[in-house]
Amino acid sequence: MAMIFGGIGPSCSRAFWTGAVIIFLCFQACAAPPTLLVSGNQVITGSGCPITLKGVNVAGLEYCSNGYGPPGGEWGRPLDTVQEAVTAWHSNIIRLPMNQDFWFGCGGADLVTYRGFISDIVDFCSKHNAYVILDLHWSGEADTASPPCGGAWGTDARTKQQYMADQNAVTFWSSLAGLYANNPAVLFDLYNEPYSSNKMDDDAAWTLWQKGGMGDGAGFSTPGMQGLLNAVRSTGAKNICLAGGLAWCADLSHAANYPLTNVGNGIVYSAHFYADHGITDRAWNGQVPGTLLASHPVLVGEMGPSVFACNQDDTTFDTNLFAWLKSTPGVVGATAWSMTVQFCPNMLTDWNWEKSSWGSAVSIWLAVPVPTCVPGQIGFATGATSASSPALTPTPPVTSNVIPTGPVSPRYP
Repeated sequence: MAMIFGGIGPSCSRAFWTGAVIIFLCFQACAAPPTLLVSGNQVITGSGCPITLKGVNVAGLEYCSNGYGPPGGEWGRPLDTVQEAVTAWHSNIIRLPMNQDFWFGCGGADLVTYRGFISDIVDFCSKHNAYVILDLHWSGEADTASPPCGGAWGTDARTKQQYMADQNAVTFWSSLAGLYANNPAVLFDLYNEPYSSNKMDDDAAWTLWQKGGMGDGAGFSTPGMQGLLNAVRSTGAKNICLAGGLAWCADLSHAANYPLTNVGNGIVYSAHFYADHGITDRAWNGQVPGTLLASHPVLVGEMGPSVFACNQDDTTFDTNLFAWLKSTPGVVGATAWSMTVQFCPNMLTDWNWEKSSWGSAVSIWLAVPVPTCVPGQIGFATGATSASSPALTPTPPVTSNVIPTGPVSPRYP
């Protein structure tokens, strides 16, 4: 460098390096995908283009702090899986399940290593024009928030899929959202698969979901979705947040009646579809009623064939679901479960990226290009439904739909 630029005077040298810094910063910024916003029942870019989000779940970091991925599962490389999903499978979004204890280095986790996994994945997706949903998948049983890693943190007995997030989840979101506040590549999934017992009526269950409190006989209180959202927004983060419905995200029937406030760039509701709950649009229209879809966007955060019959695909489910995702106004995309060799229904049969039958179906779905939009124009360049299209008549809820009342599966080893 000294030889190449030795003839440049002090002022020119300063100008050169200033320009170099600007170019570097521009590369960093320009590599990121557009910031996303909620507009009506669509997700749009800052230039007003509606966007369809299609991708996969990369599970493992919720239960394995050492990394999960190739070459052999635990102690593996989750970034490799994300790279395969984005570059080879054409995902434009990754859902990344997380563990609130591991984020703080509790329960034997190494804080630097764990946060490094998250950082590497976010950076890779950002530089490849893809998005990441950071999902609080496993929470604890703290009735009162405490500093990490006290007695209510970091034990196998406490940290798992709970009926709702505990009070320590506020600490988690204050930290995580503070770090990734307004990163255009990042969305936040407030809590994975809330549920309530059969002893609670709809109003009590949805009020608990919305406002928090003591419920479901779990012995600890929850801040509710509003409390988790408040923790995110208190950091200044406007990132889109996902709010999953009740019955392990299989029921959004009353979500519109229990709204969340202080929404920043918007709220996207999350539904989870498995063949155990139904294999036709009749079931899915019951789980996600048209009255919600008419005014709010919904992303299918998990989907797949039966969680009980591992690696037994259902081609009727596959065909019907992909058609429903494409044709249902208000559905803004989906992330399939899961790009691993386990955690049924898994899309891989080995870490050489051999696909299961379900994985093959997902990869074909992902390979279909999403509609593109020309900035400054209304609607999609490909002629898909315009952003200014009139509101569609809501689909009535299907009263015969069966909503699960208990855990759909022990998905983890």
